[in-house]
Amino acid sequence: MYSLKVHKFIHLLFFVFLSGSLYFSAQAQENTDTKVSQTPLSLEEAVKEALSKNWDIRKAQKDTDIAKANFESSKATYLPQISLSETGVFTNSPLQSFGILLNQERVQQSDFNPSTLNNPGVIGNFNTRLSVQQPIFNADGFYGRKAAQSQVQAQQMIITRTEKGITLQVKQAYFQLQLAQESQEVIQKAIEAANATQKLTEQNLEEGYVQNADVMLVKLRVLSLQNQLAEAQNQLSNASENLVYLLNMPAGSSIIATDQLTDGTNIEIPSGEISEQRSDFQAQRYAIQAREQMLLSHKKSLIPHLNVFGAFELNDNIPFGAGANNWMAGFQLQWDIFKGNSRIANTQKAQAELDKANLDYEQNLVKSQVELNQAKRNVQLSRQKLNTTQLAVAQAKEVLRIRQDRYEEGLEKTNDVLMAEAQVAEKELEYLQTLYAYQVANYYLDFLLEN
Repeated sequence: MYSLKVHKFIHLLFFVFLSGSLYFSAQAQENTDTKVSQTPLSLEEAVKEALSKNWDIRKAQKDTDIAKANFESSKATYLPQISLSETGVFTNSPLQSFGILLNQERVQQSDFNPSTLNNPGVIGNFNTRLSVQQPIFNADGFYGRKAAQSQVQAQQMIITRTEKGITLQVKQAYFQLQLAQESQEVIQKAIEAANATQKLTEQNLEEGYVQNADVMLVKLRVLSLQNQLAEAQNQLSNASENLVYLLNMPAGSSIIATDQLTDGTNIEIPSGEISEQRSDFQAQRYAIQAREQMLLSHKKSLIPHLNVFGAFELNDNIPFGAGANNWMAGFQLQWDIFKGNSRIANTQKAQAELDKANLDYEQNLVKSQVELNQAKRNVQLSRQKLNTTQLAVAQAKEVLRIRQDRYEEGLEKTNDVLMAEAQVAEKELEYLQTLYAYQVANYYLDFLLEN
C-alpha cells in the first residue's frame, strides 16, 4: 500500500514538472524567436559603444552645451548692442507735423503761417535709425559672467563623472550577461549528466538493481533542469536587453558577451583613498564657485551702471529714403537705489543656495568615505567567499565521482547520485555568482576611487 502511494506521488510530480517544462520551453522559444540580430561584443567594445551613444552621457553633453550658451550670452556685459530700424508714421498733429518737417529739413517760410501751423494736413515720415549701446561698467554683470563660466566647468566635470558611472553600469550589465551565458552552460552540462544517469538507471532497472521509482526520480531531475534552463534563457534575454538599452542599440538587438568572467586570482584590487580631485567633487566645487559669484553679483547690483550710446538717423517722406540726417551721442549713469526689496531677497536667496551647496559637498565627502569603507569590506568578503566556493565545487565534484563509481557497481542509491549531481550544479552556479559579485565589487571600488 505504501509503495503504491509513493508511485502515485512520483507520477504526480512527473506530470507537474512536465507541464512546467513545456511552459518554460515555449517561453524560451518565444524569446528566441523575437531576437532580430546577435552581436558579439567584448567588454572594451561595449564600453566604447556606450560612451558614444548612451542616453545619459548625451544628455549631460547637452547640459554642457546649455551652460556654454549661457556663458556666451553673458558677453552682453561688455559687448555693444547694435540695432537698425525703419519706422513709418503718419499724423496731422500740429506739433508732430512741424517736427517731422524739421527732421526732414523741409521747413519753408509758408509753414510758419498760423493757419498752417494750427491745421496741418496729413504728413508722413520714414525714419531709418542705427543705434549703438556700449556697456562701460557693469559690476553685477561681470560677476554673473564669472558664475556662468564656473557653471560650464562644473558641467564638464559632470560629463566625466557620468561617463565613469555609465562605464560601471556597462561592466555590471556586461558580466550579468556573461553570468547568464555561463549559468546556462552549467545547467546544460547538468542536463547531460542527468541524461547519462537516466540511461544508466534504465540499464540497472533491466538488470534488477533498481526499481521503476528510481527511473522516475531521474526523469524528474531532468525535467527540473529543463525548467531551470528555460529560466536561465529568460534571464539571458533580460540581461542582453538591459545591455542593449545602455548601449542605445537598435530595438530587437541581442548581444553575446565574448569576455569570460575572470578568475578571481587574476583580478587586480584597486587601492587608495577618496580624493577630492574626483570629478564629481570637482563639479561640486565649481558649482560652489558659481554660487559665490552669483552672490557677489546680487551684492554688486547696488553699484551704478555706466553705459554710452549713440544713434544715426535718416528721415524722409519715402521708405528707406536718404533725405535729412542727424546723429546723437551720450552716456547714462544709472543707479537703482531701491527695487522693491527684491535685491535684498535675491541676495538672501543666493546666500542660502551657497550654504546648501557647501553642505552638499561636505555630505558627499562623508558619504563617499562610508561607501568606500563598505566597498572595501565587500571586496574582502567576496574574495573570501570565492575561495570557499572554489573549494566547495572541487569537493562536490569529488563526491559525485565517488557516488557515480559506486552507483555503476550497484552500491549507491539513485537518489544519492541525483543529490550529488544537483550539489555540483548548485556549487558551480554559486561559484559563478560569487565570481560575478567579486568582479562587480572591484569595479565599484574603482569607481569610488576613480582610478
